[in-house]
Amino acid sequence: MGAGGMPGGEDDPLMKMLSQMMAGGGGPGGMPGFPGAGGAQGGFPAGFPGIPGMPGMPGMQTPEQAKASSSAYLWRILHAVFAISLGLYIALTTTFSGSKLERERTALAFSYPVGSDEAVTDVNSMEKGREVFFWIFATTEAILLTTRFFIERGRAPPGGMLWTVVGFLPGSIKTYAETVLRYGQIFATVRSDILVCVFVLGVASWVRG
Repeated sequence: MGAGGMPGGEDDPLMKMLSQMMAGGGGPGGMPGFPGAGGAQGGFPAGFPGIPGMPGMPGMQTPEQAKASSSAYLWRILHAVFAISLGLYIALTTTFSGSKLERERTALAFSYPVGSDEAVTDVNSMEKGREVFFWIFATTEAILLTTRFFIERGRAPPGGMLWTVVGFLPGSIKTYAETVLRYGQIFATVRSDILVCVFVLGVASWVRG
């Protein structure tokens, strides 16, 4: 017979004991709960180790990974500041406008060197600006990348699926793969800096036009 069909089942001591056992116990006449269960997290009694966190999951970064992330953000900021500053320097100190007329005048000056003095002067100024841009960009990139290489030398490789896969490769293959990934990082960094400079020059051309 079900418990709901018994008259006065609410006052039955057996039913009270069963309900207290199902609820965790602790009441008068009930079964006591597990020792230390009240302060446990995740439904485990105190002292139970539970399930260990898996590396790489959000919120479970090791101190080395957190330090590497902070270093990566710092280098990104430095590269962004350099690229924006260089783009502004070229835009403000040269006659660059990016217009079609300017490109045509440059082409004519190269095709017909005996043109007007004004056109020759403008072309020479632009050529000088390009040389300055190239040397400043190449020198600063070399300094930043070399400094980062020596500072981060010996540290654990950055996170990511490719670096995780490379970590399981045998000896010489692992070395070659790490070298390729490093060069890929350098290429991506230089490419992003060039794109930032082009963006700044484009904005300057738009403002002037």
